[in-house]
Amino acid sequence: MAEAWRDANRRLDVDAMMQLYAADRVEFIDPHSPDPVLGKADIREAYESLFGLPDVLINTGIPAVAGRRVTIEWLWRGTDPASGEEYSIRGVSVLTIEDGLIVREAAYYDTTHSPFAPMTSG
Repeated sequence: MAEAWRDANRRLDVDAMMQLYAADRVEFIDPHSPDPVLGKADIREAYESLFGLPDVLINTGIPAVAGRRVTIEWLWRGTDPASGEEYSIRGVSVLTIEDGLIVREAAYYDTTHSPFAPMTSG
């Protein structure tokens, strides 16, 4: 699971990412969203938006697994579509796994220089 998440992120492969999430009762927590993003459809939309930013490159660290929790450090780089300036954002995602699928992902990073638009659920 952890390696598949890591590889799908590196390839910017939304379809592969969505195969890793539970069909229902899944939530995504992101600093840009005042509320959790709920459901696979909204999570797909969020990843399509993020992966669609100009020049996006994602490097991920080695996952740390502890029971049902997986923690993965990452570095997102790209070009801000509004300013044309390059950005680099270091963060971490904490995944909660049930029955081999992700039921919760919480991403933590500093949004100060983020080109990502605020996300909403529903």
